[in-house]
Amino acid sequence: MVSEAPTIAPGRARRATLGALLLALLLVGVWWLLRPAAPTEIRGLRLGLSASDTRERFQAPASGVWSSEANPEPSLRWKADPPSLIHEAVFEFHQGMLVAIRLSASPEAPEASGPPIEVSTARVVARKKEQDGRVSLTVLSRTCPAHATEVNRLLQGRF
Repeated sequence: MVSEAPTIAPGRARRATLGALLLALLLVGVWWLLRPAAPTEIRGLRLGLSASDTRERFQAPASGVWSSEANPEPSLRWKADPPSLIHEAVFEFHQGMLVAIRLSASPEAPEASGPPIEVSTARVVARKKEQDGRVSLTVLSRTCPAHATEVNRLLQGRF
């Protein structure tokens, strides 16, 4: 006796396929919402802050000395005294807003860990290991015309 393979009605097969597709889309959506996001703050700072907010909110790992410059745009410099996880930090401003953060960090600093480059629609984060063992961390606004050349260079993988 020969048995026949069961057949599935065409409507039932389409519903099963559509259900599997919807389940896959739901799982992707849940993953997207729960995925780890790149930190938006570095030591309590985010791009767009004023100089006074930057100085007030900077979470220094140790005591340090502040100075300011205007070359050609204003910037604040913080230097650890004595050196700590963060040796030095430079904060650059354009039109009164923080548009660049540059840290010289020990390899043990949390900011030193991560991929060499992170890109979002708002910023570029670059990490470079220096010859002295420190890590240079640069955070640049992608919308700042004063840093457009540097942003493009980093996006091309040239550190």
